[in-house]
Amino acid sequence: MTLDTAKLKIESVTRKFGNFVALHPTSLEVREGECVTLLGPSGSGKTTLLMMVAGLSMPDGGQIWIGGKNATQMPPHLRDIGMMFQSYALFPHMSVFENIAFPLRMRKMSQRQIREDVSRVLDLIRLPHVADRLPGQLSGGQQQRIALARAIVYRPSIVLMDEPLGALDKKLRQQMQFEIKRIHRETGITLLWVTHDQEEALLLSDRICLMSEGRIAQIGTPEEIYARPSSEFVADFIGESNFLKARVTRSDASALTVDLLGMSLSFPAQAAARAQETATLALRPEDVIVGHQKEAAVGSLPAIVSEVVFLGEAVKYFLRLADGQTLTAKMLRRQHDAAVGAGSSVTIHWPADACIPL
Repeated sequence: MTLDTAKLKIESVTRKFGNFVALHPTSLEVREGECVTLLGPSGSGKTTLLMMVAGLSMPDGGQIWIGGKNATQMPPHLRDIGMMFQSYALFPHMSVFENIAFPLRMRKMSQRQIREDVSRVLDLIRLPHVADRLPGQLSGGQQQRIALARAIVYRPSIVLMDEPLGALDKKLRQQMQFEIKRIHRETGITLLWVTHDQEEALLLSDRICLMSEGRIAQIGTPEEIYARPSSEFVADFIGESNFLKARVTRSDASALTVDLLGMSLSFPAQAAARAQETATLALRPEDVIVGHQKEAAVGSLPAIVSEVVFLGEAVKYFLRLADGQTLTAKMLRRQHDAAVGAGSSVTIHWPADACIPL
């Protein structure tokens, strides 16, 4: 991707606070119309990176390009960005119309253009009937949508969102996630979104940039990061994972082969060439199929059920393998065999592509 096609280009940006490195050299590109989420635990560097893109914090090294222009030392008001925070930051004494119109008036746009643009975004967020109300007369979800309308009304190059839904309850948060996804699809705005909520990132993102300890751990689509994590941290942070230790029997340029309790598993060349005697295998609980102990089949292992937990739509099994390793399985309620309970001997198996070497 070139500077001409990237709405946002971050090149080897770093940030230190005294001797503490908050962000190691980091590079990232966001395409026009894309929603990229900076995801990670507290202290991973995601908000530090967002604040530097916003111009609210200066990098110690590297460059930031917005819309093809070098914005590294540019003040925030010249960066052509919109911002939305967890706090709505609406002016309580101004009507909804005036709140949304505020950034347009700051840009000295005509009264006619202001009326047209405010009406356009009020229709977009499906709240044209609240234009004359004060923010205090609106629900939390309505205020959140007004804040979004104000951030996008002047068509900025990119909209930055820092945990914008964090203050909402779970049900309202989910409603707003789908509402923002709809608005993003209909407008084609470019979003850089910060969250620590993995489900939110999976729902909203075109790509996820997962961060850890001031570094990018993995970048990819939600499907890529979930199905093909690049490390134990990624597999553990995104969704649930089982981690099984297996003995390496072959590791060269063509393949990686491991032995897991007498079962031989082979993986392609990109997973090969490791010097360790053991390998860690990641396996999602929903990929593990549980059945009664029968004659062993190829690709199956015997296990003992430690506990069965009813979760409503699903049933979760806690299992123990012959060598003492533990794992969990999750199956839909209707697939659950009521005869399987704590102490049952069962056979577990999984699809060939479900096990990932890390």
